[in-house]
Amino acid sequence: MASNLSMVWGRRIKHIRLELGLSQRATAARAEIDQGYLSRIENGETAGRGIGDEVRMRLAQALGVRVEDIFSYPDTTDQETACPNAANAAGAGSSPTPATESATPSRVPSAAEQVASAREGSRAHE
Repeated sequence: MASNLSMVWGRRIKHIRLELGLSQRATAARAEIDQGYLSRIENGETAGRGIGDEVRMRLAQALGVRVEDIFSYPDTTDQETACPNAANAAGAGSSPTPATESATPSRVPSAAEQVASAREGSRAHE
């Protein structure tokens, strides 16, 4: 699972970087990391060691997006993906608790949508 998550994060970074027209070298310089390390991140080769919080923040800043837009985690609150034994272990039935029924997360624009919006804003000021 960690390997798949690392690959998803790497693809997101590369996609945003390419949409912005940035090279790996330029992006790595902006994020103050080694270009080889950025290459490994983009190729999902960080599963064993992970990516530190500081590097995540610097990459997001270098790309002009929020950390959550790149490094989001799968939603584990869905009934389909939640561990079926968790409810049984807690003595709960299959119905969700009132807290989970009312907790509807708001939609966060994708990184691509944010980039497009930023570009439109820049054009409006020209």
